[in-house]
Amino acid sequence: MSWLVFKDTADKMNDTHRLESECSTDSRKMAKCSLCGVPFYRDQSPCVPFCSTRCQQIDLGHWLDENYGLPYEDDQLDPFEPSE
Repeated sequence: MSWLVFKDTADKMNDTHRLESECSTDSRKMAKCSLCGVPFYRDQSPCVPFCSTRCQQIDLGHWLDENYGLPYEDDQLDPFEPSE
């Protein structure tokens, strides 16, 4: 299993170098993945702002595990209720 992870990482590194070398001659829009930072062509990714479905699923997992969250205020201090 560790070989597969290493191979996946090596493939991403090779793709990164390939995309960086093509970036100067190609007018397509490049972006960096919100999760892993790998540059990719926006028009070739089915899951922008992520480079792959894998990164999209990892990000979803962070939300579902509550590693990410939205700020909230305590309901006791409701600004719309008149103070007594």
